[in-house]
Amino acid sequence: MRARSIASIFLVTNLLAGCGDAPTGSIESASSWTAHRSVRFGDAEGPGALSSVFDVDVSSDGRVIVSEPTFGRVAVFDPDGTYSHEVGRKGQGPGEFQYPGNLGWRADTLTVLDFSSGIYLFSVDGTYHEKIGFAGPAPDGHTLPVRPILALADGTVLAMSPVGVSTAISGRVADEVWLKTARDGAVLDTVLSLPLAGRYVSITGAGPSGEAVSAGTHPIVGPPTVTAPANGAFLLTWNPVPEPDGDGGHSISVMRVDLHGDTILSAPIPLTPLPFTDAHADSISAARAPGLIRRGLTEGAATSAWRSQAEWPDYWPAVSAVLVADDGEVWLRRELAAGDSIRWDVLGSDLDRVGTVVLPAALDAKVTTGRAVYGVELDSLDVPTVVKYEIRR
Repeated sequence: MRARSIASIFLVTNLLAGCGDAPTGSIESASSWTAHRSVRFGDAEGPGALSSVFDVDVSSDGRVIVSEPTFGRVAVFDPDGTYSHEVGRKGQGPGEFQYPGNLGWRADTLTVLDFSSGIYLFSVDGTYHEKIGFAGPAPDGHTLPVRPILALADGTVLAMSPVGVSTAISGRVADEVWLKTARDGAVLDTVLSLPLAGRYVSITGAGPSGEAVSAGTHPIVGPPTVTAPANGAFLLTWNPVPEPDGDGGHSISVMRVDLHGDTILSAPIPLTPLPFTDAHADSISAARAPGLIRRGLTEGAATSAWRSQAEWPDYWPAVSAVLVADDGEVWLRRELAAGDSIRWDVLGSDLDRVGTVVLPAALDAKVTTGRAVYGVELDSLDVPTVVKYEIRR
């Protein structure tokens, strides 16, 4: 059982110094599991040294695969942590990468998404098989071409046309569209259509040389997001923003979708929401102010513009990351915390809670095999290593 993220896992990236203790929340209790740090992958120097890790996955025989955009390669480690070899290399030829990112599997074939050119298929020993690469016509209103994101289990491809910030803010495009295509890019179906409303923000102010604008993703309000198991057999989408459940409580929605875009399972996950306070808005506004200050506004004017113009939520997003396994098990990383650890709530394939485990807050978890979680940790010099945490249920 493996899990990985294929799209922008939503992260609350703007909990700021001065907010006091970061929010914590509660969810209905489940069995408590323990985590034990075991194997480390990545040498201090030499060919096994890591740079900027983007994704991690695990082969059926326990080898750990790591994508590194900076080096333009994919590194392979044996289960005991020993560096083995690399898959691909930086370049523009067959089987060569510019910016390797998301990893996945089709049976024993490794798939590697290169953000610049498409999906590459390899044997885990490094033998190059083929490339799925296309830039199809943009959907109506979109300005960027449709590009491949994930090789699906049925031989088709999950693709999308990214939406630019200005396009989203203008309202010219209301939804982020995920498409099912043939391997040559021919569109077969629309799998998901996720609303863009509230995901971006544009803040303006009068500077000495005219209007100053700071535009980008909202610092708190996360989008509905998409992830998939490593085998590409289905998709999972969820909205991290707590909503009233009609019974006086709150929940977040989690939905499993098949490769035709049909919902096969949907469940509200009850939880106690975490209020988003004026103090939080004040602190985040002050931290976002430098973008306008660099455009000529005073610190006070920039902070005031953010505070008054951004639409602040009533509650913090309840989930900051999600992993989904081949068998449908879902791991929910709860809100960012100020302490050294953070809780993950685990849902079974029926989306009922089956367990809870605490992992280090500094661990950027990338993949779970059910019995272990693999993620990235940084040392005091921000040098990454991949670490395995064994889960005892």
